[in-house]
Amino acid sequence: MVQYLSIHDVKRLCGMVQYIDIHDVKRLCGMVQYLNIHDVKRLCGMIQYLDIHDVKRLCGMVQYIDIHDVKRLCGMIQYLDIHDVKRLCGMIQYIDIHDVKRLCGMVQYIYIHDVKRLCGMVQYLSIHDVKRLCGMVQ
Repeated sequence: MVQYLSIHDVKRLCGMVQYIDIHDVKRLCGMVQYLNIHDVKRLCGMIQYLDIHDVKRLCGMVQYIDIHDVKRLCGMIQYLDIHDVKRLCGMIQYIDIHDVKRLCGMVQYIYIHDVKRLCGMVQYLSIHDVKRLCGMVQ
């Protein structure tokens, strides 16, 4: 019934997120645009249980969440569409090299500003990732 509740009630439910089942957590994700950052971060803590639609909703909040949550989203990168990958690229200065390497695997789909960001990390990448970037040299 979450669509009928006020935002205060939805926020109260988020405070219980570790106790409720995944169907209820997914309902709360559907309200993510109304929640404050503390609640979004709680939902991110459940990310391994969520489906890709919910993960994509959380990606829409990527500029507000802390780096631990961004790294969780990067762990889902193979399921995300290019708009979400591009959002994660915007956070590239905060994420660790494992996540940067995941983004390199998506290099053929991202635009040149993001490729240039990845090139800025070139000293940390493996030769396979550097070769992927070289494939974008045009």
